[in-house]
Amino acid sequence: MNVVMVGPFAFEPKGSVSARAFPIARALARRGHQVTILMPPYDNLEDSGRTWAQDGVRLENMPMRRNDAWHQITVPARMARRTAQLRPDVVHVFKPIGYSGLTAAYLRWFTQTPLVLDTDDWEGRGGWSDVNPYPVRWRRFFDWQERWVARHAHAVTVVSRTLQTQVWGFGVDPARVVYLPNGPAWSLRDEAHITAAQTDAVRAHLRVGTAPLAL
Repeated sequence: MNVVMVGPFAFEPKGSVSARAFPIARALARRGHQVTILMPPYDNLEDSGRTWAQDGVRLENMPMRRNDAWHQITVPARMARRTAQLRPDVVHVFKPIGYSGLTAAYLRWFTQTPLVLDTDDWEGRGGWSDVNPYPVRWRRFFDWQERWVARHAHAVTVVSRTLQTQVWGFGVDPARVVYLPNGPAWSLRDEAHITAAQTDAVRAHLRVGTAPLAL
């Protein structure tokens, strides 16, 4: 398949692209799929227009000079247009708000490409909109985006059971919601298996006996 992923911001410094979208993209690429990640680097303008390949995944940053109202409207439109140019079999949009959420709206309005939404945070009312000092109009818009994009996506992937329940509450058919938690870093897959004897030694050292233990 030809898969296009739409990120909500730059590869770094935030983690939703590098720690969430990219590991999924890399896993798909290793299975023979063609994967491109498009990003609006408003939080890292040094990446404007930068394109590179990593572990079989193509990463593209939209050219942009600043994060203002004009770019917030036009960059998602350009991301949607670029997505259409790549002729994907499916589009996976990460986060329903902001740049990626508006890109998802453009894609649903103007194309027939199957759209999958990924949500890894509670964004609207009751979530980050109550924590971050967003203007009131942004909070209302983000709350609308979070619900609208989930309802209009062909499928939704969620990082937690709480978000799964939230999306169900939006009226999304549970059959279209897939629980897809984050896994360990790929490098940890080569770590030696921890034996029962090693676990017992740690418990003895910490003097916790058979009590529940989380590290």
